[in-house]
Amino acid sequence: MKTILVFFILSFSSLGFFSCSSSEKNNKEEQADLLYSMGTNNLITKNYTLALSNLLQAYEMQPNRSDINNNLGMAYYFKNEKVTAMKYILKSLELDPKNSDARSNLASFYMEEKKWEEAKKLYEIVLKDLTYNKISLTYYNLGKIELAQNNFDRAQEYFVKSLKEDENSCASSYHLGLISFKKKDFPGAAKYFKNSYYGPCYNNELPVYYHGITLEKMGDFDGARLKFREIIERFPKSEYAQKSLRMIDLIDQNSATSTPKAFSKENVNEKKDEEEDSQLSPPSF
Repeated sequence: MKTILVFFILSFSSLGFFSCSSSEKNNKEEQADLLYSMGTNNLITKNYTLALSNLLQAYEMQPNRSDINNNLGMAYYFKNEKVTAMKYILKSLELDPKNSDARSNLASFYMEEKKWEEAKKLYEIVLKDLTYNKISLTYYNLGKIELAQNNFDRAQEYFVKSLKEDENSCASSYHLGLISFKKKDFPGAAKYFKNSYYGPCYNNELPVYYHGITLEKMGDFDGARLKFREIIERFPKSEYAQKSLRMIDLIDQNSATSTPKAFSKENVNEKKDEEEDSQLSPPSF
């Protein structure tokens, strides 16, 4: 079964975010701020047990803060307590209907449940928040919804918009490469794949491998060899290292003929979608 990975968002606020100065706050407020900050950092470092502990203590002190409820919900989510997580995300949004982080997370919950229309409506509301600084991720998730429904043209539009908001969105570049390849736009696919294995996507072999496949389709056998050799050197235990070895052998055999030409019948695909995306696009907190 194909699983769609989506981005979840943490609310951030500095210790000086609230209207009172630090000296004017009572001790409970200061402690809640500190525990909230510690819990948020724990989520970033993936120490979910400690995050839950710190955020629960912050919640006990200030249960009506939207940001605390949002991040507490995400702590429960990462502990695989999704029903409880949903409860706190909903409360976060009730406390502050303008909290776009909480609305995005609610949309992402619906997306995981394949409630596509409910998710789309929430993401579209988020897009209207002109001050929101995670619009690229919103467009990315909308693109994934369209992909799940085989609406490739619409998905392509959203991934392009995601890149316009953040040119370093390597996950969006990767999916644009897949779509371009499916459409047999190999030069376009090569461009997108080349831009999709840097930054947070550097440690994933898929964009490199599919870049090699695309170059082979274009008849650039030397370029393809380089990509496949990179896979073998950097990811020797990967299944794609074995595939790369076979591709190099086939290229060498093909090059020995008088009229070498593209021969690969392999197509890009999105099998093991959850595994691929979790490596390509870790959530940006």
